[in-house]
Amino acid sequence: MMDRLNIISWNVRGLGGKNCRKVRSVFRQQLRKSLVGRIDILLIQEHHLNEQRIQKYGNMMPGKWRQFWVPAVGDNSLKAGLCIALNDTWLGSFLQYGVLTCGRGQYVIFQIGLKKWGLMNIYAPNHARDRAILWENILSQVPSVDH
Repeated sequence: MMDRLNIISWNVRGLGGKNCRKVRSVFRQQLRKSLVGRIDILLIQEHHLNEQRIQKYGNMMPGKWRQFWVPAVGDNSLKAGLCIALNDTWLGSFLQYGVLTCGRGQYVIFQIGLKKWGLMNIYAPNHARDRAILWENILSQVPSVDH
């Protein structure tokens, strides 16, 4: 087990959207350059990918990763969408994965020593009312962990 955990959280702002060729190119370059051996967990928000496109992006990740993609939801299935990708160095500690609110929230739980640690990946709406509803939903579903 490593003594530290390196996490990147990246709002990619539409890998699956129209006219996002440059975003997709930067995504591929960053995955190849900066993730190998440096990052333990990658959190992606707002990928805009439907289930058919997710497979393609999952195959771009260099090295060994366990990936948990939540397809985008909303109009034409092109809004939000999340991914938690775990580097294989942390898979021995992995206990559980779950979706809190489809397309908007997901989590992983690790066992480190005698403690359970949780990590959430959230993509919240822009409007305060919608955001409050999302957080109420998440709080009613979040699993019990030590940290």
